[in-house]
Amino acid sequence: MTISNLRAADSQPTGEIQVDPEVIELARTLDFIVYATTDAIRPLMPGLPAEFFTDRFTTDYALNVAVQAYEAHRAGGHAPGRAAGRAGAQMLRNAIVGMNDRLLNDVSRAVEAAHDAQRQH
Repeated sequence: MTISNLRAADSQPTGEIQVDPEVIELARTLDFIVYATTDAIRPLMPGLPAEFFTDRFTTDYALNVAVQAYEAHRAGGHAPGRAAGRAGAQMLRNAIVGMNDRLLNDVSRAVEAAHDAQRQH
């Protein structure tokens, strides 16, 4: 799945196309990954506005990285929360050059915990 597929499904006039439930779920997961990654990184990089991160995390390239990483981790047997965390860390690594591994691991764990907490409610 790529962002172009998601955008193509989203651009169809209402009522003319049945969107695959998997596409809808992937779009929701991607939205969560962007939000949770932004939420996790902001306290670690104070002084930068949320827009700094969301501008970088919502490019087609960054979103494709997140989708591909999420799907690869799910296919590798990871639980959805772990896959979301790993996808967020990969998106961060690609969107902002120079991220160290400790910071990426912290973000990955925070996104995973947020995902798991969201699923419990």
